[in-house]
Amino acid sequence: MRFFAPTNVYLEKECVYNHKAELISYGTKAYIITGRHSAKANGSLDDVTGVLKEANIPFIIFNEIEENPSVETVARA
Repeated sequence: MRFFAPTNVYLEKECVYNHKAELISYGTKAYIITGRHSAKANGSLDDVTGVLKEANIPFIIFNEIEENPSVETVARA
């Protein structure tokens, strides 16, 4: 089995909004996987969900990922 997962990393203010066309080009639904606190606390989760709402893209948030996630957590996700 082989997976190809290219990655773009942006380091700039308002990067989610600046690249929202790219974000919404990935599909018609989103599954957001994040830890319990930091994405919400630092505002990045709100940035992403804001862009998705603006584009009318439905999403689900799974925010139960712990550090070094267990196999059980991955299976639950």
